[in-house]
Amino acid sequence: MSRRFLPFQLLLPLIRHNCPLTFTRISPQWIPFRQKGHAHWQNIKHVKEAKDHARSRVFDKLAQRIFIAVKENGGQTNPQFNAELKNILEECKANNMPKSTIEATLKRAVASKENTKPAVFEARGPGRSLLIIEGVSSNLSKLKNDLIYVLKKYGQTTMGSAGTASHAFQRRGVLRLAPGGAPSMEQAMDIAIEVGAEDVTSVHDEDGTEIPVFLCAWSQLVSIKQKIEAKGLKVLSARPEYIPTNPVELDPEDDEKLWKLIDKLEEHAEVVKVNANIDM
Repeated sequence: MSRRFLPFQLLLPLIRHNCPLTFTRISPQWIPFRQKGHAHWQNIKHVKEAKDHARSRVFDKLAQRIFIAVKENGGQTNPQFNAELKNILEECKANNMPKSTIEATLKRAVASKENTKPAVFEARGPGRSLLIIEGVSSNLSKLKNDLIYVLKKYGQTTMGSAGTASHAFQRRGVLRLAPGGAPSMEQAMDIAIEVGAEDVTSVHDEDGTEIPVFLCAWSQLVSIKQKIEAKGLKVLSARPEYIPTNPVELDPEDDEKLWKLIDKLEEHAEVVKVNANIDM
């Protein structure tokens, strides 16, 4: 059986569902391989459950962002008059989020009387890692206490004051292209110059294909997105993100602890995203 490299954070759902895997450490990656004697259908079942769990979490986070985009724009549900909502809805479509789920979230956002607000928390993680935790809640004190509990239990650390982590990040616009028909990195560099993007990096999809990611000033996010799409490219997501200015490298033990901590933090229903100053 061929062996395939996977980041540790993608294996956590498999571990949680007791998938029968053996792991051999080859820093900084893990090689999973099936143990002999286990039925093939069991592996398929566990992998499917893990994928379903991950997909459900993506939908939950997208729903949170829809809710906030509507609430912060006076209840406006028409994407033509709500640029942030338009970007999120396109991301929902790219992730195959059910239309019924999107419509239900829009209705809930309009009808809700909750004073739900976005919030940003800063914390120290294992080793030299720093975290910026983005969340939304109608009770920010409770959310903060919940996060402190998770940080102590899984990271042996706690919440920091303002400035603890923010100095290690820069707020930038990030545009991720959809896998199908994505240009090469060389072509992407030329496109970046033409549309006015500041930089180009990349991520790898499940098949190992390199996908370009454009970086720009977050204030130019909408205009850069329009210029990229005008070239016939499909943008999977476009949103402001916290990008580490000087990513740090952790030792294997701290690396594992960090990804477990991030996974536990993002399990919280009111956490939208956890940003870490590490080299992804």
